Amino acid sequence: MRQPTLGANDNVLSMVAQKFVDLNEPLNPEAKPTLAKSSLTPEYAEASLILHGDYYRQLQGSCNRYIFWHPISMSIWVVGLVAAAAYFLRDYYAISNGLLDFFAQFVARSDMKFELIYLLPCTVLIFAFIGLSAHLLSDDLRDIADKLDQPDRIEELYGFDLRKFAKEDPNSRLSPKQKALLQNGENTHLIVYRNSPIAVITLKPLLDNSTEANYFVRITGLHVRKVFVKADFHTLLIDWALLRSRQLFHEYSKKKSDVDSCKINILVDAYSFDKTYIKFLQSRSFGRVSSSTLLDKSKKGSNLIQSLNKLLGITRDTFGVTIIAKNGDEDPLLNAIKTVPYYKSSQPNQVRKRK
Repeated sequence: MRQPTLGANDNVLSMVAQKFVDLNEPLNPEAKPTLAKSSLTPEYAEASLILHGDYYRQLQGSCNRYIFWHPISMSIWVVGLVAAAAYFLRDYYAISNGLLDFFAQFVARSDMKFELIYLLPCTVLIFAFIGLSAHLLSDDLRDIADKLDQPDRIEELYGFDLRKFAKEDPNSRLSPKQKALLQNGENTHLIVYRNSPIAVITLKPLLDNSTEANYFVRITGLHVRKVFVKADFHTLLIDWALLRSRQLFHEYSKKKSDVDSCKINILVDAYSFDKTYIKFLQSRSFGRVSSSTLLDKSKKGSNLIQSLNKLLGITRDTFGVTIIAKNGDEDPLLNAIKTVPYYKSSQPNQVRKRK
């Protein structure tokens, strides 16, 4: 499996030393079993990109399974095999005295059963057809994962140049421009276990769509390593996203003294076949805003693929939740940032350090 990397350019040696993440290997058992959290820093740049890429790899597998077990696929299996069996056994049926006699002969005669061996090539052909169709329909997700380290993809995901970000040493003397670049790391949140990032979420303010009364933020990426999915890190990450969005709006509307009843709109994409994730978003009050059969929004896409996606119910859905801002201490989210232990300490309070 190809992992996105920031080392594709000639300036890799000028990058800050990166935290190594290999999704094909388990975590280092010798590392201290400590769970911590971190904003995006230069050393975590590549690790965060790898985790975001893994999300689309996992999605491709989910999409393939969804297509394989879809009622239309099952219908193709049934119709194809029944039609093939009818073709190979047509001569036996012609000499039988009706359907009951045909089945009685089928049970009694081994030569009729032997004819069914010819169904094996048909089974292989049907399997290949469905598998190829699934691959073609889910290929956009693989393409996103493979090209996530391209400049346009990075800009879409993070909103800034991650390669330049990875070269900045926070401990060195920084110019105002460099400090502003590093400040962008506050919009990404990582959960780290055994000194390795295992979960990530990234926000991107949509300033072109925002006003002081109606502010928009998009969750451009959210992923938890597969082995930790049951640990409920998704809830921690979404809660962080709500609080961080409130902070971003606070910074955006500093000149506005009265923000009471202003709206903060948080958007996130989910795919129709990812039922568990959609159910989770709905449990957090996210509602569907729009739907598209175009899985990769950076591509135009073919009409045939989109038509097949529509037939199979494969869509990229945008979900959203709206937060109503309050002034100062009346705002529950701003108060939560000051009081909730998870957002004050370096270790999540829901999970204890193992002894």
